[in-house]
Order: sequence, then structure tokens, then C-alpha cells
Amino acid sequence: MTRRRLVVGATAGHRDECEQNEGGYRSLFGNSQHGSGGRYTPAGNPANVAPARLRPSGVRPSSSVVRWKPVDALVRRSPRDRVSTRRGSTQLGVRAAVGISLLASAIACGVVLPPIQWRGAALEYGASPESVVCAGTHEYLDRYVEQLAGELALELPERVRYYWIDAADVDRRCGEGHTGCASGFESVGNEPINHHELVHNVLHALDDHDAHWFFEEGLAELMDPTYFLRNRTHQVNDPRDWIAKQQHDHLLGYDTAGEFAAFLVHRRGFALFERLLVEGDPCDGVEEVREVFREVYGEEFDAVASSFVNERVCVADGYPVVPYFCTAPAIPWVGDQWRLSKSMSCEDDEVLGGSGDRWAVVTIEVPEPGVYSVTSDGAVTTIGSCSGCPWGAPTAVAKGYTVETELSAGKYFVHVHGRHELTVDVVPVSS
Repeated sequence: MTRRRLVVGATAGHRDECEQNEGGYRSLFGNSQHGSGGRYTPAGNPANVAPARLRPSGVRPSSSVVRWKPVDALVRRSPRDRVSTRRGSTQLGVRAAVGISLLASAIACGVVLPPIQWRGAALEYGASPESVVCAGTHEYLDRYVEQLAGELALELPERVRYYWIDAADVDRRCGEGHTGCASGFESVGNEPINHHELVHNVLHALDDHDAHWFFEEGLAELMDPTYFLRNRTHQVNDPRDWIAKQQHDHLLGYDTAGEFAAFLVHRRGFALFERLLVEGDPCDGVEEVREVFREVYGEEFDAVASSFVNERVCVADGYPVVPYFCTAPAIPWVGDQWRLSKSMSCEDDEVLGGSGDRWAVVTIEVPEPGVYSVTSDGAVTTIGSCSGCPWGAPTAVAKGYTVETELSAGKYFVHVHGRHELTVDVVPVSS
């Protein structure tokens, strides 16, 4: 296969160029700024991989406020190969060049990152002193990074760093119109929580990580728990249409990329998808993707893409991704009624977000299948399954409304979004 060379640009917008050795192909990269280097190495069976643990981590939080459940008790993971991770000193090459370039560009653009205000086991969080970060946010994100690394069987050599900065600084650092960007183990965003960029940070621990944007962005979409808030029953686009597009041209392709990642992981698991990230190249065209896909999956890319577009069929319990929302604390039933009542004060230990958006997540165990009435007072409520088909539609309830919905027995997450006192009631509908 003809390989390409990655030339790291001098601005964080970010103007990386991929120049084909033959034919003059170019691709411009915009949103996620992350490097690569190394090779894929199968190494045993990580079916019981614990959440990531860092080397001596220094300052740790004094207590765990949000009582999220251990990941290993929830993740239904088939035996698969472990992906090797970087150890020891910092690797040189593209990763180092990207990091140096971004640091220089941040300084040149006048973007001064705020101080780190909180350190956890896997995450450091920075925000300006005047920013209001809700009480549950830090622990929530720390646990999220741990789950990601455990789910992907990656060991983080250092903490991930997330900086909440204002939109103007994000525009200067990441490119106009972006909500955030990632470089190495550091990311910035214009909201207090940006799951998507944290996925890129965790994937930086993957050796020889030099993937085509479509596959990396697809996995970042899939592992972002807000993916499960969307109605994913719509007609999807053909992934081949997006493979050939340049990075600066791809924003509308995120949905398709996420759906295709879900499709591949649902059919064949994480191990092969991670290998696809390793064996690919940022500047691969459709023909190169076909070749890499054939090497990794032993199938023809065109046939799989056609199946994705025309005949997405779920297999029973075949979906290995557990939405992070499904590790949230459970609220028990009282008789035949389930109720969530919350003030949504930013001082509440289970309220997430900050001075803008605020939300919270809990879980409910539906005891038996049937039709249930869901009433949302004071919040937009979304109820999503913690198992089953990856492209099923969640139940959304607008503020002040009641809907009746059919639920199977099992665990569901309940996501509430609002700034004031709210209640959500769930009761079975009498037959």
C-alpha cells in the first residue's frame, strides 16, 4: 500500500497536510488534533480488564461524591485482544511534533489556558476562577475517562487534561465554529463537559494510532454517552461517500461515522475496530480503506457498507458498548411508582455541567415489560435502554408533558436536563 507522510501544520486550526507519494492527494484536518505512532500488538485476553490505573498519580480527590458503579460489573465484553500502549518516555515523531506545534500555536494565538483546579485518578480539570462548575462534574468526568480506558483496554501513562475555556478562545485554538479539540492527552472545549474530545485523548494511548478521520471520529461519537440520547432510527448515509471527503469538509459526516462504528462494533466487537484505527492512515482514500478493511476484517468494505445502509439487523445481546450513563446511581421503585426529584442546584453533588447547561443522570430497573406512563415536570427527560440494539430510539419527554411508552424489562438510564427543581414519574399503565 502506498503510504503518506504527515506534515504537521503551524496553526491549531489546524492545517495538517497529507500528501500522497503519487497523485498529489491532499487532506486538511480540522477538529481533532491528535498524533500517532507504533503498531498493533495482540496480547492476551482483556475480558476482565479493570478501569485504567495510572502510574503514581499524586493529588487525588478526598472522596467519591457521585456513586457510580464499577465498570467491570456492567460491561458485557467478549474475549478480545489487548491493544499495546505506550510506556516509558515520550515517543518522538508525529505525536511529539503535533504536541509541540499545538503548544506553539496556542501561545501564538494568545490562548492562555486556565489553571488546573481539580485532580482525580485519571483526569485533571482546568477552568477560569469565575467559571461555575457544578459539584458532580469533576468526579463524573474522572470516572468517564477511567471507563473509556477500561472499555478499550488501554493504559493511560498520564492523566488526561480538560480545560473549559470560552468560545472565542476555542475558535482561536481549534478553528472557528468548533466546540472543542484534542491534542495528545489534552483537550479544550467551550462547555464544562465535552465527552467527544476526551475519547480522542484516551485513544492517544493507542500505539501506532494514525487513523482515517471517519473511523476515529466514529468511535469518538459512539463512546460519547450523549450518542444514546439521539433517535438513531433514521436512514443513514453511505460511508463510502464520506471516506473520500477531506477533514475540513466532514462535519455532517459525524452521524454516519458514529452509526457505522456502532454497526461494526455490534457485529465484530472492539478488537478489530481498534486494529482498523491502527492499520489505517489519515490520508487513505476509498481504495486504501478497502485494502485495510479487507486485511483487518477479512470482508469486502463495499459489501459491509451496503449491509449497513440497507439491512442493519440486530442480534440478541450482541452490542458490547454499555453507555456510561448506565453506570449512574439507581433510584428504587416505591410500590408501583418510580420518582426522581431533584433541585438541579449546581451545589448538588449529582448535578453536572455549569453556569449554562445543567443535567443529571440516574438509572431505573424496569421490573417487567409493558406500557409505562412517563411524566416530566420541570425538565426535558430522555429514557434510554442499557442493552439491546445500538440504533434503537430512546424515549424523549418534553418539559410538562406525559407520554406512554413500551419498555422491555431491564435497566434504563434517565437523563434530565434543566436548571430548576424537577420531578420525573414513571408508573405502569393498567391493561
